[in-house]
Amino acid sequence: VEISPEELDSYYEKTKENYRTPERVKVKYLAFTPEQYKEKEEVTPEEVEQFYRLNMERYTQEKQVSARHILITVDKEKGSSGEEIARQKAEDIKKRIDQGEDFAKLAQEFSQDAGTAPKGGALGSFKKGQMVKPFEEAAFSLKPGEVSPPVQSQFGFHIIKVESVVEEKTQSLEEVKTTIEEELKEEKASETVRREARRAGSLIYRSGNLVEYANQQELKVEEAGFFAQGEPIGRIGINKDCTEAVFELKPDEISPVVSVGKNYYVFQLTEREQSSLPALETVKDRVTKNLKREKANEKALQEADRLLKEITSGVPVDQLAEKEKLTVEETGFFTRNSNFIGKIGALSDLLKDAFSLTPQNPYPSKVYSRGDNYFVVKLKEREEVEEGTFDADKDKIRARLLPQKKEERARLWLEELKAGSQTKIFLNL
Repeated sequence: VEISPEELDSYYEKTKENYRTPERVKVKYLAFTPEQYKEKEEVTPEEVEQFYRLNMERYTQEKQVSARHILITVDKEKGSSGEEIARQKAEDIKKRIDQGEDFAKLAQEFSQDAGTAPKGGALGSFKKGQMVKPFEEAAFSLKPGEVSPPVQSQFGFHIIKVESVVEEKTQSLEEVKTTIEEELKEEKASETVRREARRAGSLIYRSGNLVEYANQQELKVEEAGFFAQGEPIGRIGINKDCTEAVFELKPDEISPVVSVGKNYYVFQLTEREQSSLPALETVKDRVTKNLKREKANEKALQEADRLLKEITSGVPVDQLAEKEKLTVEETGFFTRNSNFIGKIGALSDLLKDAFSLTPQNPYPSKVYSRGDNYFVVKLKEREEVEEGTFDADKDKIRARLLPQKKEERARLWLEELKAGSQTKIFLNL
């Protein structure tokens, strides 16, 4: 694509707002973080012990059991006889276990729990409250290596083997003393930093001099180079509260204290750049790139429209592709519910139009685009729904379509308020 200087000038005049430089500011700031105060905090043995007593449950490990099971489900269609059949089968398996047969192998052969049967019935470790009550009571009453008689739950009959037991244990104060001291220091540091940041904010605001306060307190003054709204602020990163506080300031003004998580910041605006339009020379490369892309897209669309007219006039697709040195691609089959069309991607208007095409009328009336790509399409093949498929799948189809219908009704209702106030397709490309 060739571009003349006149075209570039004209294009820039039409689109120059796209190149506008946003308003930007530059700031100095002080950061107050718990880490600055943590090591100075002191924690007494009495505080550690009190915290330990009040939070004993945090240092108590509940009893855990590691077990396997064999599940025999009940055929409810057979009524009470189904339950008796399942019970008898479970008891027969239990006898084989008692006679010395391997529990894991029997689980792989007979268990009807699809999730654990391939693993020999292994359930891993669990605590109380994680299994159904009858199962839990039986499992927690067994010693390692013991096997329960058949236990009935709502899932069927279980034969349970306990592999190991970890008894309840409470860590001693000595074991968790260091952890508690660290946590209490962090709590105290968080309170100290909040207090110190508010005090500093008040003093700096009254004096109007952030640097002077920092020197007196031996604090490091941070600087953030020019940034616009929505851009990172120095090492703070992107933060809406900080940005709003800073952009309300006039040069040299001090912000209120702004909290970000556990950290606090006080800002002083040092410089402001107003929004402006750059000279063309400054953004010439960007403007040229955008204009070339726009003209290339226009040309691609014109070519695609020309090809579509030739194909619909009777020129064979393969012949035209060979002449134009283009490749004919095929999408593969896709359905109305597909989110993706092979070799093309997500293209909702083509997905909608494709199902109106027929062998007698295989061409749509337009070219389709996705990004910078343009597609001339032709129906290659339809595969109709197989006989009986609808009856088998209608409940699934209803469940899928119902939310869509509700959403469509809601959308139409909102539009009215505003105004008042399985077929498959194969495309040859």
